[in-house]
Amino acid sequence: MLIAVYLVMFLAGAAAIAVWIDYRVPRIAPGDLKTALIHLFVACLANQLLDGSIGGRVAASSLPHSRLVAAIGVIFPLVVYAALAALWTIRLAQRALGHLR
Repeated sequence: MLIAVYLVMFLAGAAAIAVWIDYRVPRIAPGDLKTALIHLFVACLANQLLDGSIGGRVAASSLPHSRLVAAIGVIFPLVVYAALAALWTIRLAQRALGHLR
């Protein structure tokens, strides 16, 4: 039960930070759907490749609280970037499909 609550809070925190970054720094958002989809692809690829390899190495290291360091220092930024890329993609897709009405 405790792990499920942590996972929900972890993802909600990542989504909240992604929304905050989008609000505070709007100039970094891509201007077209193609660029947003590239960001989304890179975010998914980074999560797939780096999550297990780097996160696993940090978690297995001799650092104090190494699993926590891996979760917050490696995995969390990857999830925030994926949420930000998804936000950009959804927004630009809605804008592109808004002309169909």
